[in-house]
Order: sequence, then C-alpha cells, then structure tokens
Amino acid sequence: MKKSVLFRSILLALATVLVIGCTEAPTEETVEAPKPAVSDEATDQTRARDESAAAVNAAKSLLAEAESALTSARDVKNISLDFATAAGELQDSAGLIAEAETDLAGGRYADAGTKAQTARSAISAVQRRIADAVQAAARSK
Repeated sequence: MKKSVLFRSILLALATVLVIGCTEAPTEETVEAPKPAVSDEATDQTRARDESAAAVNAAKSLLAEAESALTSARDVKNISLDFATAAGELQDSAGLIAEAETDLAGGRYADAGTKAQTARSAISAVQRRIADAVQAAARSK
C-alpha cells in the first residue's frame, strides 16, 4: 500500500472515530482514491462560454421587455418621454448585443460578457426612464 493511501486511511479512520464513534477501521474498498482537480482549462472555457451565453440571453430578454414597455408607453396620455431618444438607445443596445453574439461565436467570451452587461445597463436605464415617465403621467391626471 502506498504511503499516501495508508496515511489517508489512517486519517479517515481517526475522523470516523471522532465524528461518529465508529470503531471499525475502513477497508481498502471503502477508502476512495483522491479525485483529481476538476478545474482545468477546458472546464474554465466551458464555464466562461456558459456565463457569457447567459449574459447575452439575459440582455436579449431585457431588450424585448424594454421595447414592449416603450410601445405600451406610447398609449399613455400626457407622458413626457423622448420616444426617439429611448428608441435610439434601445437600438444601440441591440447592436451591442449583436456584437456580443459575434464575440460569443468567436470564442471571445470575456468580450461577449462585457458587451452584454453594458447593453443590460443601458437597457435598464431606458426602462427606468419609461417607468418614471409613466408614473409621472399617471400622477398628473
């Protein structure tokens, strides 16, 4: 038996005795071999790709919500909102999301995530302005 396996068996036996009061020593069958570290380059790449893809999808979803809110806001009477500016900012965000998708497809995951986050921030700002304008119009009735 290798020294590391023997040492691990002894530690496991001591831990078992201390934790649950078991007096039976573990057998070789019950002692597992140490597992290799999971964090390798392929796993890191997969994680980066998945996180970037999630950020891009979240930005696309938020953009759809904001466009819908802007369309609905057009029906609000006495609303004080610069619709052209808001629409332009949403269009710029859509372009940024398209760039993020291109980066994602090209394996530039960090760039894709950054662009998606920037787009989400800009879209959220437009959504706040829309909500504020709708609330102000509702108060002025």
